[in-house]
Amino acid sequence: MKTHRTFNWVGGLMLLSLCLAHGQVPMEISYQGRLTASATNFAGTGYFKFSLVDRSGAVTYWSNDGTGLAGGEPAQPVALSVDNGLFTVGLGNTSLANMTALSPLVFTNAELFLRIWFGPAPNSLVKLAPDQRVTSVGYAMMTVN
Repeated sequence: MKTHRTFNWVGGLMLLSLCLAHGQVPMEISYQGRLTASATNFAGTGYFKFSLVDRSGAVTYWSNDGTGLAGGEPAQPVALSVDNGLFTVGLGNTSLANMTALSPLVFTNAELFLRIWFGPAPNSLVKLAPDQRVTSVGYAMMTVN
């Protein structure tokens, strides 16, 4: 009988830890990219702007600083370290300067595309093409609400 109680106690702790973990889901989407120019990997600090837009790019549902509208470029860039052409960013990571929170309500839209602007300096950004379709990871955020 003592074994049975121990099992229930351990099972209860596991269930509690799962419930606590569910409440701590970060509202971020990890995105990784690679930057090259003339077959050379970019290295150093890169400046990026991000928006989540519809298929046509005419509707903006979210942008990194909250100012991008109608598919247009946000006002302020996010500075990221780029190593051997590779960068990673948590979209919605508010610990980064010029990054606003990402609401899971954005994913009530059927199709979302990530639009990115990049430059080696804050005032020299160009729009990268094509926009990247957001797939299941972002939509999984809806299950925590």
